[in-house]
Amino acid sequence: MSVYTGGEVVYYGYSPGALKRLGLRPPVVLVAAHPDDEVLGAGGLLASLDGFVVVHITDGAPRRMNPGALGFATPGEYAYARRKELLDALAFMPSMPGDLMELGVHDLEASLNLEGITKRLLDIFRTIRPGTVLTHPYEGGHPDHDSAAFAVRTALDLMEKEAAARARHIEFTSYHALGGKMAVSRFLPSSSIETKFMLSNEERTRKDRMIRAFESQGGALKVFTTEFETFREAPEYDFNAPPHPGRLFYEGFDWGVTGGLWRKRAAKAMEALAPVSARPKRIEAARQKARPVQDLLEYFRLTLGRLF
Repeated sequence: MSVYTGGEVVYYGYSPGALKRLGLRPPVVLVAAHPDDEVLGAGGLLASLDGFVVVHITDGAPRRMNPGALGFATPGEYAYARRKELLDALAFMPSMPGDLMELGVHDLEASLNLEGITKRLLDIFRTIRPGTVLTHPYEGGHPDHDSAAFAVRTALDLMEKEAAARARHIEFTSYHALGGKMAVSRFLPSSSIETKFMLSNEERTRKDRMIRAFESQGGALKVFTTEFETFREAPEYDFNAPPHPGRLFYEGFDWGVTGGLWRKRAAKAMEALAPVSARPKRIEAARQKARPVQDLLEYFRLTLGRLF
């Protein structure tokens, strides 16, 4: 059953019919900034899919952290714990991901590696040829979330310029600033129609168990709902502009990056990646030069076929 309310379509549970309406084209790749983001934003959805791939941009452990305050001796130990918690959380699902990758960037440092992250995602997309990519929105909640939004959008744009089929770019909710507070499990306004899934009792129980598996995060994840999950087609972003007026949520923390600095890094990465977009033209030029030889071979194949 579905209900349309303005800019939102609401379904009750992840039934096969509702999933079909969401329009996920396989293979499905989810790109998350940190271990736990995939569960918070799409844990119920993932439990309804088979053979999906999860890519984590960071290991979830910032180098600037005080690991002792969290009960870990080093950031590496903390990263290992978060990886184990992720596997514990995914174990509650009917089936595990078809693949689980990590790019190994340190937490809070994704904006320092935008060019490299985009190229690595591009290589992954070239190999998997995803039909759908799920990731974070660009909302100023966390600099790594915004970096994931940038890298996915840019990698998909580059894929399209290589004459590859365009994957659907779907976003799951994260968090952002609203009235000086933290708004969770909802999007900033956009022109995209949102699709909300109200989780069944079974789906809510499973997601709650998955969230509680991330013990290292303490009570920080309790603010995220297990009642529903919301998705939308990614809107067109201008990464040279802030995602919303006023102070971004992460600017309230000493995380070593402001919105202005993030945008400068994004602009620099975009400039560096520009030559990559010229690659398909070089490939096509080489194919054009090769066509006379290909045509000759095809001529002999057809001629020999008629003779024999």
